[in-house]
Amino acid sequence: MFNNQTHNIIYARDTLKELYDLKYNVVRCESSQRGFLITERLAYLTPFSGASQSARKNIAQIKTYFDGKSNQFQEEKKIIQSISTKLE
Repeated sequence: MFNNQTHNIIYARDTLKELYDLKYNVVRCESSQRGFLITERLAYLTPFSGASQSARKNIAQIKTYFDGKSNQFQEEKKIIQSISTKLE
């Protein structure tokens, strides 16, 4: 029982960290994109590229956390899919 509880705590912590990192990377993408659109300076595309690549890695990891939980996390799955689509 203790091992199962420990596993659940670690799982929750890892999921929250990945979601936090995704949020951070999406904000970086939006900020870089906004900077480029306003100034037309190519220098803003480098941070966008790095942030979008990191966000894609976050999404891939988050999807592994949601695998096998078909009835849970439906809203979260929709949000992740929406973010993923916007990064393409």
